[in-house]
Amino acid sequence: MKSIVDHNRIIKRFRKSLGSYDQNAVVQHKMSDVLIEKLQSESSKSFDTILEIGCGTGYLTKKIVR
Repeated sequence: MKSIVDHNRIIKRFRKSLGSYDQNAVVQHKMSDVLIEKLQSESSKSFDTILEIGCGTGYLTKKIVR
């Protein structure tokens, strides 16, 4: 069966919860910590660029920049 995604509905719901998203995104925060640890463990490598797909509110991006 073909699934139809209502993009406007998704946008509305995400915008509605945007103010509290970061404080409720517990799994996303834990995973960003794991990813940062993995990047740091590659100390012999230099990363000029990093492509983050599905960056949401930019929590991991902010950690990478720091």
